[in-house]
This record gives sequence, structure tokens and C-alpha cells, in this order.
Amino acid sequence: MNMKEKIRIVAVLLVLAMLFMFAASCGSDKTDNPSSTNPSGAAPTANPSNPSTAAPNQTPGNSDNTDTEAQPPEDAPKYGGVYRYAVPNEPSALFLPYRSMNGYEWITPVIESLCWRHPETYEFHPLLAESWTQDDKVVTFKLKKGIHFTDGSELTADVVAWNFELAMENGNGASFYNPVFNRIDDYTLEVVFDQFYLNAVGVLATRPIYSKKAYEDNGLDWCLVNLVGTGPFVLKEYVQGSRIVFERNDNYWQAGLPYLDGWEILLIPEAATQMAAFTSDEIMRFTTSDAGIAASITALGYEDVSVQTYDSGWFTSLLPSNRDPDSPWAKKEVRQAVLLYGIDYNELALLANGPMANVYHQCGFEGSLFYDPDIEKAYVYDLEKAKQMLADAGYPDGFTTTLSGIPANVSVMTALQDILKRLNITCNVVETNPTDPARYDGSLRGLVVSNGASAWDATTGGGALVALRSTAKAHASHIDFTQNPDYGRLIDEASKARTYDERAEAAGQAQRILFLDEAFAAIAYFNGGAAFRQPYVRGELMEYNTFSPRDTWFDK
Repeated sequence: MNMKEKIRIVAVLLVLAMLFMFAASCGSDKTDNPSSTNPSGAAPTANPSNPSTAAPNQTPGNSDNTDTEAQPPEDAPKYGGVYRYAVPNEPSALFLPYRSMNGYEWITPVIESLCWRHPETYEFHPLLAESWTQDDKVVTFKLKKGIHFTDGSELTADVVAWNFELAMENGNGASFYNPVFNRIDDYTLEVVFDQFYLNAVGVLATRPIYSKKAYEDNGLDWCLVNLVGTGPFVLKEYVQGSRIVFERNDNYWQAGLPYLDGWEILLIPEAATQMAAFTSDEIMRFTTSDAGIAASITALGYEDVSVQTYDSGWFTSLLPSNRDPDSPWAKKEVRQAVLLYGIDYNELALLANGPMANVYHQCGFEGSLFYDPDIEKAYVYDLEKAKQMLADAGYPDGFTTTLSGIPANVSVMTALQDILKRLNITCNVVETNPTDPARYDGSLRGLVVSNGASAWDATTGGGALVALRSTAKAHASHIDFTQNPDYGRLIDEASKARTYDERAEAAGQAQRILFLDEAFAAIAYFNGGAAFRQPYVRGELMEYNTFSPRDTWFDK
């Protein structure tokens, strides 16, 4: 009997046990959801003048409650073992200079960045870079010497600059402002921006650095499914639709690391099957947004180790394509009727994500840089008002539309399909593969369900306002933002602000245009979740929403 067969059998038994335990837990009058509250009972505060010390709000996500700075363990680390964990979705690509991807965990064992960022303090720490300075429009990185990619090529300023310049050529440079890169010498890179940016260091420091030689020798198509980096592991096998397997890099530049022999990611869409794999010790880590499953695993003696940070706030959004002038979604009044008044988001969140989901309708939650309570107040479920607005817009009998999303969003689409029937809107559900070019080329029509990550400052890095802008290749490529040119102008102003107060003002206005004035998009809810790991796992770190495989070891 192979591993998958064993897991499926255990899954059936566990589902039955889970139903029993969850039913029993429902009889209790005690509510215990450690991943939805701040244990201290006090809301942390952020310091707008220094994002590196901003204290993230405790809001549901899946970051680990672990110190990302390597701390000397009580016992000496042991070598050996293979770390396995499961994810529900396949990566859209493995080569970030070409296309954005859904989750850095697929590349972290192999690909490293100039710095790593503490997920709770937002402080940057050296990794491939030895040091960095910023003098107004100029940021200078000093690289560590003697670091090589696993193909033998050396990490140099030219290689780092090439990574960013290739991203710019592929239309992915807007998130780091398309600067000019000057190779001062082999280990000194000068980055010249067109003006001062508050987050100039941050937008470059955590971006993955790939081997230039591997790209030149093998080409783009090869790089989309292969990885060559400086990290603690090397890619051994990538079976699309099944797994990705890494083995130890014996020539890793950090002496003595990694401790493990291997690192594997298994593609297992079903939560119950993932749970079975975890409880039978086939995988070492399990995350879930299903409150029933989380309660069942807790009842088995496992502890929820998640800590919620801004960057672990993973949201589900609704994006109506307005590019077809004959589509109902091209009318602002239709978008406002449906997105602001026609959807019971509490019901949608509960049906699609369970009681762990939290309903917020903006790019961050309380405590983030430009959180606006008035946006939350503007979303009022009023079915009759929505129907009247649709009638006034010329659709008294509703309309038919396409509703599309990746397989992981099927539960959202199914629930939304039923909810929109109340407005006489018929949805034809279409599943799109994560690697489908239609998700990035602007050709999708109808209503699209998508996902994104929150951030304390959502105009930087992978923040929501960056993803939902006119130049984005991914989430918002099928939205025509020129219907209100002020939106792009304000995002540009926010990104170029010299103080965080100025940024908050401009980005706040842009957010109101995005979600209220034009209803170009709607954030339906933030996914909640719990994280569990096997008790023998040590040193497992999280860095800016990614694993740190180099420090992980097994105490057994």
C-alpha cells in the first residue's frame, strides 16, 4: 500500500472522528479561537515614521509563533531527516523575474534574497547583502563575497541587477519603481531611483535572486519549472500537479547548514487528506482555515502555533471585469449595487471559509497605515436597495455572467453563485488553472474571484494596492482603471510620498476610489487559520511569509 492510499484511508477515519469531536465541542459555551484575537487583549500600535518597528495587528493568518532570528537551541541541532508539508495550490510559476507567484514557499529552499525581514518587527537583516545605505534617491547594497549559485556561478552585483532589470523588462518592475542599477564593482550595487522613496530598501531587499547563468544557458521556459539559487537546498524533482522535492545543498555558503537532508512540498488540495497526512506523521506541518478541523487536531493534543501579522492576512477579493463596454460590469452603478449592497459578506465568509474568516473590506485591518473605518460602514447588505439600483442601471431582471477562479476558490464561487441568485444574477462558474495565462493577460471577463496578501503599508511589496493597480500583470489586469484616472495618480503619489502621513492621505483616497466611488473591486473577507507542527520540529522559522529551511531540524 503506497503513501497516498494510506493517507486516504486515514482521512476517512479522521473525518468521522472529526465530526464527532466537533459536534461535541459545539455543546460548550466557551469560545476559544486563539488565531483571531490578540492574546494580550490590547491592540498593538504601528509607528508610521518607521515601518521596520511597526507592531503588526493580531489578525487571522498563518504565520508561525516563532522567532525568525536564529536562536541557539537548548540542545545541539541534529542532522538528518526530510521535512514535508502540503499545500492546496500549485505555483503559478517558479521564476519571479518573469511573473508574480502565489506563495514564496515554493522557492524559499533554493532562492534567497539580499535581506530577510522579521515578520513581527518588520526589521531587515542581512542575508546575501552584507550592508546597505540610503542617501535620498540612491540605495547602495554591499554584497557578501564568495557566495555561489548551485550551478557554480558567483553572486555578483551584475547578477543582482540583472534579476531586477529582467523583471522590469517583463513588466514587473512597477512594484520597485523601475530604478537604474549601476554596477560599481563586483560586490557593490548602486540603485538610483527617480526620486526619494520611503521604502526604497524594502522593495528590493526581500525579492528572490536567481542565477543569471541558468537563465542564459537554459532559457525562460526551463526557468519557469526549475530553480537555481544560493539557498540551503537544490531542486531535485518537480512533478507538476503532485510535488516538488529538494535535497541538501552540501556546498551551502553558510557553514554547517542546513541540518535536514531534504525538503518536500506535496500538492494535496483536500484539507481532510492533509489532516490525515499530518496525524499519521507523513507531513510535519499543517495549516487550516477550517474551524472544525482545527478543533479536531487540537483535541488530539497539538497546539496552534500561529501568530497573526499583517503579512499573514490573506484575503479573498471579487474583481468585476469592466473592459467589455457591453458588459453590465462596465457600469459603475451595477458594480456598486452588487459589491456594496447585494452580497451578505458575513454569510459568504462563513460558507466559504468558516468561522475563522474575518470580514474586512479594505487592504489592511485596524492598525494598518491607512485603515479607514468609514469603508467598513459603507458595506451594508440591503437586497432591496441593490435590486433597485440594478433596475435603475437597466437590469431589472438581473443578468448572466461568468464567475471564475482557481480550484482553491471553488467554495467561494459556489457560495457566491447562490447568493447572487437573490439579485437574479446567474453565474456560470469556470475554474481556471493557476498557471493559465488568462489570469494575467487581462482576457478574463465577468466576475473573478482572486486572492492577495495584506500589509501594514499596502502600497509596498506585495500589498493590495500594488496588486490592484492598472499596471499589474496579475490580479487586476482585466480591470480598466482609466475610468477614474485619479486612482492611478493617487497610488503614484502615495508611493512617492516623503512621509508616512502623506502616504496615508494619498493611499487612503485611492482606496476609497477602488472600493467605494468606482467599486472596481471588493475585498470579501480575510482568511483565518491555524497552524500545527510535529512536536519534534525545531528551528522552523518564518521570514516575511516564507519558511526558513536552513535552520529547521528534528529533535528525534
